[in-house]
Amino acid sequence: MNYSLYVALFTVATIGFLVPAHAQLADHVVINEVEINPSGDDAESISEWVELYNPTDSPVDLKGWQISSTGFKKTLEIPVKTILHPGQTVIFSYTKLWFVDIGDSVKLRSGDGTIIDETPNLIDKKNDFKSWQRLYDGYAPNSINDWKFATASADSSNGKLIESQEVIPLSMSVSVEKSSYLFGETAIIKGNVSERIFAALPTFQSSPVVISITGPSFENEYTLYPDSKLNFETSLNLQKVLGIGKGNYDVSATYSDVTASTSFTVGDKILKPKVVEDTVVTIMTDKPSYMPGQTMSVTATTNKIIPSKVLQFEIVDPNGKIVRNGNLFSTDGKFSTLVFLTTVNPAYGTYEIKATFAEKSATTTFEVLKEAKDNESDPVISLAANQTAYGIGDTVSITGKISHARAEALDLSINQVKVASADKYRGLSVDSIINVDVDGYFAYTFDVQNDKNGLGDYLFRVSGSIGTAEILISVVEDPVNFVRSTEPLTIMLNSESFEIGQTSTISGHVLNPILDHRTGVVTPISITISNAGGKPLQITALNSRGDGNIKTNTDYVITTIPKLTGSYATDLKIDRSIFDAGSYILTAKHSGHTAKIMFEVYDSLDLSKELISIDKNIYGLGETITLTGILPGTTAGSIDIKLTKPDGTTASFTAPIKNQRTAWTWDVPDTKQSFSATAVSAGDSKSSNLGLYEILVSFDSKNIPLNFKVSLDPENDSLDVQSLTISADKMVYDVGEKMLITGSIGQAKLSLKTSAIPVTLYIYQISPYDPISVLTTNVIPKTDGSFSSIFDLPVTLFADGSYRVRAIYQGDKVVTGFIFGSKADVFSISTDNTEYLPGSAVTVSVSGKSDSKGFEISMIQETGSDSICGMSICGSILGTKKLVQTAVPFEHTLDLPESAPFGKYEVIVGSGSLVKAATFYVVEELAIVETAKPITIIEKENRITDKEIAITIGKKTTDNGTISPRVLSGSMIVNRGDEADVNLMVSTDAGTCVIGPGDGCLVSESTRKPGEIYNVVEADGMSLKVRYSGPDVRLEKFSILPESADEFLPEMDWKVDIVKDEQISRFYYKVTYKTIP
Repeated sequence: MNYSLYVALFTVATIGFLVPAHAQLADHVVINEVEINPSGDDAESISEWVELYNPTDSPVDLKGWQISSTGFKKTLEIPVKTILHPGQTVIFSYTKLWFVDIGDSVKLRSGDGTIIDETPNLIDKKNDFKSWQRLYDGYAPNSINDWKFATASADSSNGKLIESQEVIPLSMSVSVEKSSYLFGETAIIKGNVSERIFAALPTFQSSPVVISITGPSFENEYTLYPDSKLNFETSLNLQKVLGIGKGNYDVSATYSDVTASTSFTVGDKILKPKVVEDTVVTIMTDKPSYMPGQTMSVTATTNKIIPSKVLQFEIVDPNGKIVRNGNLFSTDGKFSTLVFLTTVNPAYGTYEIKATFAEKSATTTFEVLKEAKDNESDPVISLAANQTAYGIGDTVSITGKISHARAEALDLSINQVKVASADKYRGLSVDSIINVDVDGYFAYTFDVQNDKNGLGDYLFRVSGSIGTAEILISVVEDPVNFVRSTEPLTIMLNSESFEIGQTSTISGHVLNPILDHRTGVVTPISITISNAGGKPLQITALNSRGDGNIKTNTDYVITTIPKLTGSYATDLKIDRSIFDAGSYILTAKHSGHTAKIMFEVYDSLDLSKELISIDKNIYGLGETITLTGILPGTTAGSIDIKLTKPDGTTASFTAPIKNQRTAWTWDVPDTKQSFSATAVSAGDSKSSNLGLYEILVSFDSKNIPLNFKVSLDPENDSLDVQSLTISADKMVYDVGEKMLITGSIGQAKLSLKTSAIPVTLYIYQISPYDPISVLTTNVIPKTDGSFSSIFDLPVTLFADGSYRVRAIYQGDKVVTGFIFGSKADVFSISTDNTEYLPGSAVTVSVSGKSDSKGFEISMIQETGSDSICGMSICGSILGTKKLVQTAVPFEHTLDLPESAPFGKYEVIVGSGSLVKAATFYVVEELAIVETAKPITIIEKENRITDKEIAITIGKKTTDNGTISPRVLSGSMIVNRGDEADVNLMVSTDAGTCVIGPGDGCLVSESTRKPGEIYNVVEADGMSLKVRYSGPDVRLEKFSILPESADEFLPEMDWKVDIVKDEQISRFYYKVTYKTIP
């Protein structure tokens, strides 16, 4: 079934129970909201949840109650001391894959097993932030229409239901005496309203009827009031001297919030009126009789569509009681709805449906029976399996039922599609006859083969003269965690990379395979191959032309035919004549659906560059490390290998080089500890075999380091070879303050037992180019590799300006910076790119705050010399210094010479004692980066009436990547006259009032000023742009976003307080998420 079509039908259908029309709240605890498919992988974390709500007036003890899923049949038992108070909600999570994403129903049972509440069968296919939730808290008249699919509101209100009497909609009619008039006649316009409406302001009086008449060069408006019989009337003298011209005139009447319209023509002769066709209404049901529990389809048609008119209907049971009524809107002249026939105390007999549209009525009848009549519907064959998935050796039990027909036997066929790793035998194939009992039931059982040959998909089909039914089952290695894909088309490869000459296996699944009855085979799948840039891969083909063949290039297309189960598989030879080393994309297409997968091709015979690698990064005890290498152009006969172990000891090895290739293996010890000959005291000592190792491969005066790790949990561990790091506790320091420097030597150096060697810290001033040394100290790292040091910043040593702290440890160097003084004069710089070719132009942007109007700009090339230093490198100045006389912000362009060496550079901008830098690289070739199209997602919540609203924002994961919150916006609307008594306050989770009335808030008045709409404020370390309409207005609005265009709002809970007494307010908010670059 096409999923999008299924959802559309599911959401537009109007299914209801035969219950009184007025809405009711439940008198028991209800399932208020369910998230069956949250963002992320449900199999990796416990993230599905159920919200319960108590709409009653008494607390309920949930001890021993159960929440269960019908799909995976997993049941949570609620623990003791769980009391749900009136109006309170509670959230429960249980286990991974608690629910099935399609067709699952959630049940709530009391301690004695009684079903208290249950949801309809729910569908949530996409991993997003939406959940199934009741329209209002506790709203439960037992209909599918009770539920909506909307942005999750866990532990928040779905909205409160205000029960009221049914309101008959206000209506009005307007007409003219005739459709055509001659000049000199008088047009009479009259009409009627259904009830009298009064306006309280500015004075209490009846609402007027406003009639607007427009025609050729004519427009006028009249104000009337309904008389005692709710009628109104006016006239229009059709004289040319009064501006009446020849043509059509439109009449529009407005009363309160309803409108009605008519028209007439004016001319020198009477137009023959069109014959108005009388309105005709019909109504019918899809069947003449039903049983309780069935759903009835009601359809009404009309030959005339009247704007704003609805069809009113009511259903009357055999006792004369109205059990359902409502209004329907038309679609192409047709009205339709679905009605569920209740199983609770149903009234059996003949029901009548009455329909009224445009003062025309129609009726029809249907019966509700205790037992179904024979042949009341088409024959139906239903099938069911006892499990959703099976393992090898399991017993498969298929049961079925024939409805509305009789058959003594059905044809049975079972066809297995094996997995690619199975032995070459044709798989299970059954062609038989299955007997059907007198009640229409049948069953078939078989045992799955108890080895890998039993794996695969099985198509179970029964057929006969009454019809056909199919069911697909899967036998998999892990049936407990198996979830069948609901994607319309999938494609997979047996590996992520292939060597030229290898054969890859392409496989996948079609959700709804289409059988071509003319050929008897399923519609084939077309698979195309393109490179990473999207260009199709082409092959040379021979085409017959005239008396010979010619060679032409054509796109490489693979065609494969799926099995009846939807599975498909085919082989692809990675041939050297077609493939080069690089990245490729396979694109499968079938019935309008597309699926893609990327793979890599490598060439082991490509001797253009050296390649030395190990087979993986994480090993377990007792495993073997395999090193391989391709060494083109070497004249050496062997490589030297130095293995450094976690305890710092080393071992040396050699490996021969043959045909410019080498290989070496080493076995990891199979124990956690082993004896070491490097004793620190008398006797031997034990050292751990777990930890980080280093392999240093040497040949031809070259050294290539490799790292790997030995772990007790290699499947879940990761390799961390982070190098030296350093940071200061803040960016700007003032006189008398202390500076805290923290850092780490990195796991690689730590695990090699070098932590007894000190880290040397140098503090120097950039002034603005020559480094002036200020302080030097040594710090011994702790056992975990971390180190820290506190520095006094006396004015005798430190003057206002830019400083750098350089850390050096075992050949590793790292730099961080800070500013001393000059808080009010801080600017920042950036370049338009991070990589340039020689001869390119580098655009430098300077922004921020600075009173200076003179800046020195130059470029430094990293050479290893310490004579001239920038912010993170030392070297030599490239070109000459430029003096720019301008104010911040500004841009300046520097030209790289054609002979600029490849490497790391810095742009240095100095102003007085302050120096800022931006790093870039000069490269031989620019990297081509495919940037994903930015994603913007907006989450909204509407019509919140609570006084306190918590808004939680943070990073989210979508199918297209990670997104972060960029803008928080909100608005509050109040009734007229309450503007001064109702206001809002917006605060951070630390309690800082950002927006609100009074002096205690950062923004308390409108931010709109000449040329400005935002205020920039500092809140909890954040620099925010705030837009605010100001207080005491009917529509109070705000927006909060970071000042920098490259930053996002942090993960936090924003609190919105509606400052009011009993006034009515409605709060709306939205959070705008954008892609994290």
